[in-house]
Amino acid sequence: MAVVSEMSRLHRERRRLIRLLESDQELAVGSVSTVSRKCGNPRCRCVAGPGHLQTLFLYKDGKKRRCKLVRRADEKRMLQASERYRQ
Repeated sequence: MAVVSEMSRLHRERRRLIRLLESDQELAVGSVSTVSRKCGNPRCRCVAGPGHLQTLFLYKDGKKRRCKLVRRADEKRMLQASERYRQ
């Protein structure tokens, strides 16, 4: 009886994952994180402080790890896409 219950649970989980993957919502296959970085301008306030907040998208390209800067306009979208991928 326990095996049947476990199989039923696995089938439900499989259907849920397939629905998620078939949806038209964007997925970010990688990790999206927010970091503080200095801009390099010697007159900027970030020289003495922690830096500017920037969002980065980390992913693997073959065996190499890559990092791309996310535009401010795309930050929210990429963070949501990353969360959907984790789910």
